[in-house]
Amino acid sequence: MFGFTNRIPVFLIGIFAGWLSQNREVVFDRLVWGVLILICILGGYLGYLSSYTGMYILVPVSECCLPNILMAVSLSFLIPGALYRLSEGWPGKAVGRLVSGVLSFYGMFTLEFYCIQKWLGDKIISAMRGGYSRWKINIAVLAGVTAAALAVHVMSRYFWIAAERAARGIKAFFSAQEKEEKEGGSV
Repeated sequence: MFGFTNRIPVFLIGIFAGWLSQNREVVFDRLVWGVLILICILGGYLGYLSSYTGMYILVPVSECCLPNILMAVSLSFLIPGALYRLSEGWPGKAVGRLVSGVLSFYGMFTLEFYCIQKWLGDKIISAMRGGYSRWKINIAVLAGVTAAALAVHVMSRYFWIAAERAARGIKAFFSAQEKEEKEGGSV
């Protein structure tokens, strides 16, 4: 139920927003930015109410359905807008480039990060639970999952390069064999 009420609506709204931005001219003026900021604040507040006070919003089974939708949609526009504005002028230009670089680095292997974080994160947390503070555990999880996800990303890239070379070699072998059969059969 969690995936159905939290992830699928955000995914579909993201597809629709992407389609709109590709097929129509979308203009963001100050009013739209203000509404997006208010939506994000409302989503954060409702997320706080549902996560920390136990308040059910719309769907009792999944506590953060509406807050997740509100925050995901608004942040999808607010973060790129803020980074764009930061990268336009000094002194934000250096900060904007730094933040964009960090986000680009993590964006490069987002799928791998998402796939490995639960499994590896749980292993790191259980190994460190005894005598470490929460922030040290969080840093260790971030560093470990980042390194593992980057390694998986690099390995998968080289795997597909090797698979393409193997496929070309197999194709060349069979086309050469087929050519020999045609030349041998016509004599």
